[in-house]
Amino acid sequence: MKTYRQIIFFTLLTCFLIGCDANSEKKKDVKEIVTPITSTKQTRVRLKNNEPEEIDTGSIIETLQKKAEGYTITEANYSKYVTAENGLLYRDSPNGKKQRKFSYGTKLEVVGVTDIELAITDKGEEIIGKWVAVKKGEYSDTVVFVFDGFLGEKQDVDRQSLITKLPVVFEKISQRGLILSGTHTIYDKKLKKVSQLTVDKIGELYITKKTIHRRPKQKGQDYCKWTNYVEVIYGREKFILSGEKILSVLESKKVTLNTKEVGLLIAKNYAVKAEDDNGFTFCNNDYRDVLIKEHKEYSFLKHQPNSGEKNKGEKVFMNDEVLFEKISNIEAKKDTIIVNMNQKFKEGKGTYKLKLFKDSDWKYVETVVKREYQ
Repeated sequence: MKTYRQIIFFTLLTCFLIGCDANSEKKKDVKEIVTPITSTKQTRVRLKNNEPEEIDTGSIIETLQKKAEGYTITEANYSKYVTAENGLLYRDSPNGKKQRKFSYGTKLEVVGVTDIELAITDKGEEIIGKWVAVKKGEYSDTVVFVFDGFLGEKQDVDRQSLITKLPVVFEKISQRGLILSGTHTIYDKKLKKVSQLTVDKIGELYITKKTIHRRPKQKGQDYCKWTNYVEVIYGREKFILSGEKILSVLESKKVTLNTKEVGLLIAKNYAVKAEDDNGFTFCNNDYRDVLIKEHKEYSFLKHQPNSGEKNKGEKVFMNDEVLFEKISNIEAKKDTIIVNMNQKFKEGKGTYKLKLFKDSDWKYVETVVKREYQ
């Protein structure tokens, strides 16, 4: 009896174990099959979300041609830029209902050209062109019509005019800076004048933002006087100020003079450089200011002319397409700070020494000037 029970027990145990293994194999198989399928589906979704489908402009033109009344339209594929300073109206059809405007400088993709010619007089000048079909947006399948007499190439768009028509946009930065003495206008985020700030002496501040583009302070201002506007923290308060009297500290050197630490700072304002994103501006004002820091007081270096020599004013380091200067070494000797300078210019290179000393103000003289011409 006991043996019979044992046989039944072991038989049931064997069947149970075999059944479990089978279920395990099934689960294992299912797992191996499901995983790649799920992964593939996820990949397809990501590709679909990130890669816009290519628009069939040919079929769009065919549809437009069927709807066309009294004109023909042929397929095209090229880009142009809006050159109308006040923006370019677009319509639902040639000579059709006015909709909105494309702003000055907008890049448009032309997908169709009609045979409807048009002549418009603008500011006393006759402009001849055709109605063309353009995409309403880069990936849009909506097509609208514009007059191509106000379309041109990229170089036809005046960059300065374009900037003044763009909204004011600030970008975040993190820079140590200085504010020059005088009266500063305070602006809001749209660069509208709010109030004024009076600064008695050169002081420290922290620069948190600047406008992406340099801008004029008033309409018609010469481009060489354009500047970035900056958001600063000064005296624990935030202000938006014009950047021509705000200096960003680029370099700081320290030297011990008569047991006292003196700092030599190289800084730059936010006015137009001699070279911008669009190439050389030829404004000839790309320089770096040189300041002395002593006892938390800042001052500019003033030239000490020799007998019969013309006063050169405050010292700056040039950094434009004509001349580049940088410090190679700095040391203190008795009551004088000696700064060794290197130069590069179109015709060659050179060196000279700056002797800095304290009189009523901090002053400098240039000595040991050498030039090597190619």
